[in-house]
Amino acid sequence: MGVSYGYDTSMFEHAELKIGRADKHVSEFYSEVVRYIKENPHSVRVEFDPHAGCDAIHLFAPGKVFPEDISLPIGDAVHNICTAFDYMWYEFVSIFAVPSPYTKFPFHETETGVMNAISQRNIPPSLKEVGEFIVNAVQPYKGSNTKFWELHNLDITDKHEYLIPRLGMISVWTIRAEAEDGTEIALPKVRTVIPGFPPSVFRCIGHRNIKITNNGEMAIHVLFAQGPFEGLQVEQTLTHFIKAPSEMIEGVRSRIQ
Repeated sequence: MGVSYGYDTSMFEHAELKIGRADKHVSEFYSEVVRYIKENPHSVRVEFDPHAGCDAIHLFAPGKVFPEDISLPIGDAVHNICTAFDYMWYEFVSIFAVPSPYTKFPFHETETGVMNAISQRNIPPSLKEVGEFIVNAVQPYKGSNTKFWELHNLDITDKHEYLIPRLGMISVWTIRAEAEDGTEIALPKVRTVIPGFPPSVFRCIGHRNIKITNNGEMAIHVLFAQGPFEGLQVEQTLTHFIKAPSEMIEGVRSRIQ
């Protein structure tokens, strides 16, 4: 535990406010996805499959293209998370030095680069543990286990390019139908991974002239379309990165008290 530097309980409060704002952006993104699903329902169509000798149920995605403006909260969330890092580092440096307008969190391509950036700050011996914590636990360099370097690069990308997500996985459940004799048919959940949502087929062997009585409920996963997180769920990934800076702040706090 380091020597006390007059630790203020409000220290890093602004960084935490940025994290809270990121959380709101993720909630906003999720709400927009839910609204999209509600306003653009999927459709189900029945066609006879001569090869299977039965009716085949075709599942179609919403007709409206996934709107690009849904991605706006994604970039906002990423930016606020990365800004929280800068706020925390600026306040930490201000404990023992006068930070400049260019003071920012020591992201770097290599672990050595991070170590050099921190050593240049001439951190007092009693606070060296904070620098070691940043290098060993936070790992803000390329190829680290925490992936914070990749998040940092995503923030840079968002300043120059539009982060366009894509629909990746669709699940539809509680589809119901009636056979030709009026018997109700409860179909199992349809789940598939399909880029761009082409039709998905579930075959009902042994039935003809099926009538759909309920199209069921649809759930989708929105994925990063490119970059270091390509193919990962947007909401799940951002939620993970929102929690991590809070843990980092607590780790730094515990080392300066």
